[in-house]
Amino acid sequence: MAFEIEVKARVTDVDALRAKLHAASRGVYSFVKEDLYFAVPEAPRGTVEFTLFRLRRENGDAIVTHKERTMIGNVEENREVEFTVTDADAFELFALSLGYVVSIRKRKTGEQYEIAASTLATVVELTEIDGLGWFAEIEILLPDDADDSQRDAARREIEATLKRLDIPRASIEPRRYTDMLAELTS
Repeated sequence: MAFEIEVKARVTDVDALRAKLHAASRGVYSFVKEDLYFAVPEAPRGTVEFTLFRLRRENGDAIVTHKERTMIGNVEENREVEFTVTDADAFELFALSLGYVVSIRKRKTGEQYEIAASTLATVVELTEIDGLGWFAEIEILLPDDADDSQRDAARREIEATLKRLDIPRASIEPRRYTDMLAELTS
């Protein structure tokens, strides 16, 4: 388990932000992440039951995640429970056989950058979400036993990273991707 502290912001000038990220980072890699979110049948949109857990496929790996989300201002604090599975297709069939349904499908493509000037292990993803557009996600992972002062430090580091990258606070998106994708289909 871990704490994920993160902010996501809409991006209007992808090339300009990409250039800033290349200048500020010590490493970059490209990714494609394909996510299935599972729900109890007929769960209302916007509820925890609508997105109980996620199966992510990335680079041949499969990870199952459940998040307990809390918002502190515009910053998400997610307590995550994650584990890998060796056979994503078998896990998907397993979840469906237990009565869960796929509530949302999400595809993310982009680049992940490790920010060099950060005092904490800060990662920024410049990502395009199919159907939603471009976003920057600034994320810091903390151990599950992180105390309030460590989580406060992570929020301050995220704010500093927003400023370093000239990402305006007005572009911060507090909604979950799953809620935004659900709105597209309603």
